[in-house]
Amino acid sequence: MGFVEAVDSRALSHSFAEHVAYLFSPSGLCKLGLIAAWVAFWTLLCLVACVVPRIGPSRAGFCVSAIHAVSTFSVATMVLVRRRGYIPFYAPLDAYPVDTALCAASLGYFIYDMYWVLTKNRAFLAHHLVCIVDFASLLLIIRCCSTHGVANLFVAELGGLAFQAARLYPCPASRTAFHVAFVVTRAGLWPVYLGLMTRAFLAEATCGWACAALSVGGEALLWSINVVWLLKTVFGVDILWRLGLTRSMKSKAPPSVPVRDAAKPLAATQ
Repeated sequence: MGFVEAVDSRALSHSFAEHVAYLFSPSGLCKLGLIAAWVAFWTLLCLVACVVPRIGPSRAGFCVSAIHAVSTFSVATMVLVRRRGYIPFYAPLDAYPVDTALCAASLGYFIYDMYWVLTKNRAFLAHHLVCIVDFASLLLIIRCCSTHGVANLFVAELGGLAFQAARLYPCPASRTAFHVAFVVTRAGLWPVYLGLMTRAFLAEATCGWACAALSVGGEALLWSINVVWLLKTVFGVDILWRLGLTRSMKSKAPPSVPVRDAAKPLAATQ
């Protein structure tokens, strides 16, 4: 059926009790175990990075973030190339194990990274919470919608790679590349992706409006958060401050690429 194909899905017609029962079913327990394993993996990776001489505790979180961005983007790109750009919107998730594994890996990463967000930089709190809800609902509630899988990670981490590169090698060229990548992905590719999601949903009436609220609505909310960050980081426009949602704007000048801590970049230690 071309680039987008909608498949009958009725997972959200289940009652609350049926959703709870699914969590304790073999399939549900397997997914919960997979998520827990990825949380443990990212945590262990951070602990290992802490004892590496050229990294240390101050840069361990940065290294884990970079590995997550590179690995998920690489796998998502290879899968999309192999599928020739086909995105299985609203298809049964269990039929796509790579999507399931990538979603579990990213969900595990965001759960692990919440410690850093809560203790060091709450600017990413809304972003991480929406990501956790999106991926968790996909894996454990919707279970029939690949909307937040490979295609999502390809679009999101394409800009994420430029973000990590700008933090690793801070210079005018890397900042420019970061700004260009963020504009292209957040203002170009992501709206197209949302349009394809909406079209696929409208073509499949049996999905129900609850499915739209969790898939299209969750993805739109995540995109909106990225647009707010794009305007503030690249163009110096603080939308939240202009709307009176924040108390003050520290600087009207476009900030440089946000960093996790004040430590020197890795490039300076090599």
